[in-house]
Amino acid sequence: MMLNTQLSFMTGDDNLVSSNLYYTDTTTSQAGPGCAGFLGDSDMSPPAVMAENGGPAFGGGNWYKFSNDIPDIDTDKFRFEIHIYQWEAPNKSGDGDACGSAYYGGFDNFYIEPESPELEELTQLTTDPARDNNPVWSPTGDEIIFGRNADIYKIHSDGLHEMQLTNNPNVEQRYKWSPDNTKILYDKDNTNGWNDVWLMNVDGNLQTDLTNNPQSLYGVWSPDGSKIAYVHGSDHNQPLDIIIMNPDGSSKQTIVTGQPSYAAFIAWSPNASRIAFSSGATGNRGIRVVNVDGTGLTQIASGDIMTQTQSWQTQVWSPDASKIVYHSDENGNWDIYTINIDGTEKKQLTTDGSDDRSAYFSPDGRKIVFVSNRSGNNDIWVMEGDGSNKVQLTTDSSDDIGPSWNPHGDKIAFMSDRSENYDIWMMTLGNALDSDNDGLYDYLENAGCTETFDADTDDDGISDGAEDANKNGIVDPGETNPCQKDTDGDGIQDGTELGITEPIPDPDGDEPLLGTDTSIFITDKDPTTKTDPLDEDSDDDGVSDGVEDANQNGAIDTGETDPSNPSSYPAQTTIHLKKGFNLIGIACPEDGYTAFQFLYDLTSENVSSIQRYATEKGGFETAGFGPDGQPMGVDFPIVSCEGYFVFMKQEVVDFR
Repeated sequence: MMLNTQLSFMTGDDNLVSSNLYYTDTTTSQAGPGCAGFLGDSDMSPPAVMAENGGPAFGGGNWYKFSNDIPDIDTDKFRFEIHIYQWEAPNKSGDGDACGSAYYGGFDNFYIEPESPELEELTQLTTDPARDNNPVWSPTGDEIIFGRNADIYKIHSDGLHEMQLTNNPNVEQRYKWSPDNTKILYDKDNTNGWNDVWLMNVDGNLQTDLTNNPQSLYGVWSPDGSKIAYVHGSDHNQPLDIIIMNPDGSSKQTIVTGQPSYAAFIAWSPNASRIAFSSGATGNRGIRVVNVDGTGLTQIASGDIMTQTQSWQTQVWSPDASKIVYHSDENGNWDIYTINIDGTEKKQLTTDGSDDRSAYFSPDGRKIVFVSNRSGNNDIWVMEGDGSNKVQLTTDSSDDIGPSWNPHGDKIAFMSDRSENYDIWMMTLGNALDSDNDGLYDYLENAGCTETFDADTDDDGISDGAEDANKNGIVDPGETNPCQKDTDGDGIQDGTELGITEPIPDPDGDEPLLGTDTSIFITDKDPTTKTDPLDEDSDDDGVSDGVEDANQNGAIDTGETDPSNPSSYPAQTTIHLKKGFNLIGIACPEDGYTAFQFLYDLTSENVSSIQRYATEKGGFETAGFGPDGQPMGVDFPIVSCEGYFVFMKQEVVDFR
């Protein structure tokens, strides 16, 4: 693979590769020359700088210089992390330039990992002088609910059609859309400092108190919307209980009792089997997991999860329900961690001296958005799920907080006071994610049948993006199905019909990214002959392509006919069978065709029996349907130039 092609793809700059581009094969993290004050006043190239400064003291490894025509990368040599830097002499301001990014090479292929999303567009959605806070996306991704003056409002993601949903003197907060996009769950203060869990339609009508029990709050939906879990007794130094009920407030079942008091954030797992919650006083917060039937209550970490706000995404759980993202101050300041739900493999993702919190998984689980004050004020950042590649998304001197992913993973809503008071803003991420590089964005694959980490979901040798030609996530007319290796059902894989001889390569040589499974894929043995993967009978000769190409390998082998040439298959006899007795002959039956197959083809509704005179035995042989509807008698061969007696229950025209 040509590296300069990949660099141009990543940057959009065809002129990036030039005489001033260098790379090093060091496997350790290293600042680029001229970056963060590192030798910023030097006009020497990186090899000269490293030679003058002792080389290994600045990261080690060997420096290489790219020419305009870059040869293929030696993938055996560069099988680990490769750092790429563009070197420039000091510019007019006296600053050296050229921090590169870290790119990775697989064991067998050199490729460039897509970078974290970069901010492409920033839109202010609300402008009211009141404080607008805590945006929450609808499951469809076209609307956002938010809080203002203790009431709940709704607005389209284009900033239009703002609508007030509640109008009460009491505080209404912690709102969540139902998974089917028809209801909104929320907490309502009932004037005496206590709360109840309420439900309303998305237009604000039918506001209903579901709990009617002082200090019930933090309601969350189950993933399928069939249940609601909430906390009772949080705050006011009461023991904490977790209760599950139906969406109409009935069938309340307590699954956790007597937990430490104080605010308890709660989140339902994506597979609906567990609930995670945090409770306890400040300084002694614990994260616990419990099965929805109340068994298996376990504390897995010290710290806090964020409360679940989305119904379509549990946010603090990874999509496979294997781990939780949370924040903890166990090391003196707030940092972000992930941990398996059994308490193993705890990993600290942020380690700087600032406070990092409000962490949420992206819809596909590959990214984590979070809030950090490492720049001097609260800004929104994003990083990989393993904590690598941290990118600052907002840089304003104001506070940007409360990030919320949209269902597609290409937009983040948040609240910001950059316009003097807090308003709702939305950022659009520049490079929407395509994890497996198959041409389909992850949000499309998450919403459809294709796999986010598998470039060839159905393993037919055609990438998902090539099959979904217009990249809309739908199988449109003229497109093969990326989730079905044989779209037309003729027995031949789509890739084989189109002449595909090589599978889609595995992007990283191993999981998590996958290419074509070669144990399933059938390579076309003769790509010069092709058939239509959308037509089971490409040559319209009445015989399916998979019958003519009997071994379904794409080649016309001995004894096979050409599925793209109607004249290659012998003409078939069309027979008119009348009700009652018929004497027929079959000119060109298929090899191995028998009396039982003949009966099955006509079905027991139409035919009673078929009979022939067996000259070798000197008598008649008969096959027919028995009382149980199954063929019985002699399953004699059907051959050309032989007559048969057929007794029909009803007429069949044009039997072939």
